[in-house]
Amino acid sequence: MIGNSQAFTLTPINIGGEWAPGNSPGESHITGDVEFTGGELQMEIGGLTAGTEHDFVQITGTANLHSGKLAVALIDGHIPSIGSEYRIISAKRVDGHFEGLEAGYHAGGTGGLPVLPNEMRWHVAYDHGLVLSVSPKPPEVIIAATVNKTAEDTDTPGEFTITRAGNTDMGLTVYLSLNGTADESLDYQYIRKEVAFLPGQATAKVTVVGIPDFEEEHSETVIATLESHEDYVVGDENSATVIIENSDVPIDTGGGDGGNDADTGNDDGTDTDFWPDDPIQTGMPAASSASNSASTPERPSKPIASVESIDSTLEDFGTLFEPLIVVDVMNAPDA
Repeated sequence: MIGNSQAFTLTPINIGGEWAPGNSPGESHITGDVEFTGGELQMEIGGLTAGTEHDFVQITGTANLHSGKLAVALIDGHIPSIGSEYRIISAKRVDGHFEGLEAGYHAGGTGGLPVLPNEMRWHVAYDHGLVLSVSPKPPEVIIAATVNKTAEDTDTPGEFTITRAGNTDMGLTVYLSLNGTADESLDYQYIRKEVAFLPGQATAKVTVVGIPDFEEEHSETVIATLESHEDYVVGDENSATVIIENSDVPIDTGGGDGGNDADTGNDDGTDTDFWPDDPIQTGMPAASSASNSASTPERPSKPIASVESIDSTLEDFGTLFEPLIVVDVMNAPDA
């Protein structure tokens, strides 16, 4: 076991056993590289000042931590608070990380770190060495559709509400993903995927504003889902849906009189009446009035031509088609 505050100039130093800077607390200065070969670095923390209140190791070369372990103990009644920071290793370069202690957030009692009060957690950073800091436990965030219906053209937008529970002393950014049958920027206005909470803010609103497209279509959906992140914990209510209802009026495609079923509209806006029992239009013999009186509309009365008018018409046709006199020009006698 290496102990007490002293300087080492061996290059490299291989740590295969226990290493404690010593003097409770103390510090060690290494000129060159340090490589852990299954060894354990034991550090004590009794305050915020390196070397006098907590152990400190300074390495001028590379700290290779791949096969090393860390064991940290709190001494002298010291209780870390949110924002406390301890640089326990300083090095020119760091390779790897201690066993079970990747960079990021860790609960107390894991990776060789001491237990913290319930509202706190450790943060580990391998920034030219090893820095331990204390952060609040991540809040839990949930999402709900507090206004779950809107329309393409309305003054009442849809609304998602994101709520965080737990410590709200610090600002927070929550990340969203959007899907559903509605298209962003076509059916509804662009929505930011990063929702910012100010310190002390417990809820944040996200609005869904529909865009009129003048097309008759079915209602569409916008589904917002909370994305995972180390700064917060996603609760069970991790997704919500807003419905965008269609507000466009169907176009009237009827004929000239507004689409009467007994009429057919012409391109010029006029109507041509169609009578099911009209032999002229159907090409079929007219049915008896008794059989059709209940199923077809009454035909308008039409004048019947007189015998005299028919004879006059025939005479006109006869005049029109009188035999023609053909003159043979080639064989005509000389005048």
